[in-house]
Amino acid sequence: MKQITIRKARSKDLKGITHYFRELYKGDEEQGFYKSDLSLHMRKSGQMVFVALSDKKLIGYIWTVYYEHIKNKGVAYIEELFVSEKYRKRKVGTQLVNKVISVLKQRNIHSVYVAVGSHMHAAQRFYKAIGFTNSPEKWFFLSI
Repeated sequence: MKQITIRKARSKDLKGITHYFRELYKGDEEQGFYKSDLSLHMRKSGQMVFVALSDKKLIGYIWTVYYEHIKNKGVAYIEELFVSEKYRKRKVGTQLVNKVISVLKQRNIHSVYVAVGSHMHAAQRFYKAIGFTNSPEKWFFLSI
């Protein structure tokens, strides 16, 4: 297997990230966000994006937000994780998550959440296999 490199996303990665973003949200084409232009320059403090490359080709990305939280010193949310189908089951997703966790630990953030739909069985198995557990909190949603 070829060496996988994980690095911080750059502006030149936006075309590939946008492609995978739209692949990730297939079926949601009618939603306003689907056709949004992604920008790394619109970052708010506490957001990070890493990409996975194979032979300099973008093969996946992880998008995470984090913030200081009075209850547990800091909390992070994996907003998106995507790996090209050709590279799945090769630990690329694990490497991306591990990179984020490493940076979060350096920033003294000790809780990471990810929302996984009840129909996303492979994603549920993936997160459980790398140590995530079901959260006892109930999540609520409000569309505004």
